[in-house]
Amino acid sequence: PPDFRPKGGGPKVDYAAEARSREEYAALKAQLLRDSALAAAVGLVGVAAVTRNVDDIRAFALGAAGGLAYVAGLSAFADRAGEDAGGLDLSKYRLVFPVVSFLGLAALDAGAGKGGGALQVIPFDEFACAAVGVVAYRVPLLARQVFGGGGAEDVAALLPGSLGKGARALVDKRKTRETAKADDA
Repeated sequence: PPDFRPKGGGPKVDYAAEARSREEYAALKAQLLRDSALAAAVGLVGVAAVTRNVDDIRAFALGAAGGLAYVAGLSAFADRAGEDAGGLDLSKYRLVFPVVSFLGLAALDAGAGKGGGALQVIPFDEFACAAVGVVAYRVPLLARQVFGGGGAEDVAALLPGSLGKGARALVDKRKTRETAKADDA
């Protein structure tokens, strides 16, 4: 009804809980960036050990830098959610950071005379190393969800594209079956 008034006045804000929540969020963001940087460093050492090729190592490093820039941009974007940020907000362009890594790699390779044409500037091994570098930040996320007590829903939520859609559909189907069994009992 239009004349409804809650008892006890207006909503009460628990400022201590809000401060704890902000501290937990800041710690989570810092942990995500640290884990992502660590995964990139471990990946770089792995690529160096496996390929022993300076060009592949450079490609992984450029890709990892793009991936880390994406994570930092995503963090900044999440911080600004709901705010009208004035001026230039680079976090809106976070999806461009990995692309810039590939463009930089292509420019370096083109300058060195690599590739066999306009569309084949980056050799496949370098492209693969750069792509793995870009997604290296996902390794700690997935590991934490799988080994840190996360369920199938959490893992499915992390998976990109059609793989993620399919995994979420399977999780939903399983939930529907479990709910039906519970209703029958």
